[in-house]
Amino acid sequence: MFYKIVKISFSYNFFGYVPTFLNIFILPIITIFLTTHDYGLFGLIFSYSIIFTIISKFGLIGIYQDVFIKKPKLYKKYWSKYNAILVIWNLFLSVVFIFTLSYFLNERINNYYETYQIIIVLLISVIWFELFKSLGVRLCQLNSKHKNVIIINFITGLVGVFLNFILIYHYKLGYK
Repeated sequence: MFYKIVKISFSYNFFGYVPTFLNIFILPIITIFLTTHDYGLFGLIFSYSIIFTIISKFGLIGIYQDVFIKKPKLYKKYWSKYNAILVIWNLFLSVVFIFTLSYFLNERINNYYETYQIIIVLLISVIWFELFKSLGVRLCQLNSKHKNVIIINFITGLVGVFLNFILIYHYKLGYK
């Protein structure tokens, strides 16, 4: 049992950091194509995305686990109600996210078309996909399907690194 816990913990940590290490290796390649302005925008966008990702879960992720353990036969019914609450909350949060980012990005980009392209991509990925990914990962964890969690996190991390590389290196999509 102890060996299994250590193995799963190591796998969660190791495969969770592989995309970070890959980002470090591609950083010298993509740095040439980015300006200090690009890094500033990336930091700003990343900060607000993390804040809104944390707020988007609304503290209900712990409730999912409680319902799954206490009412294993009825968890789907309760989870669907909590999902409805989170979707409505994310609609409201999307509006706040749009106004917040458009205010800060319009001061720095001076191009409304590019600003709203960035915001739409972030809304889709951060606010909506992250919610359902975290719920899927939570369900896999509660059903002891740890390999699925590791694979999901690893693949989404690799996709993020791949998109960074392709969009910056190949398509030259800095914010210049």
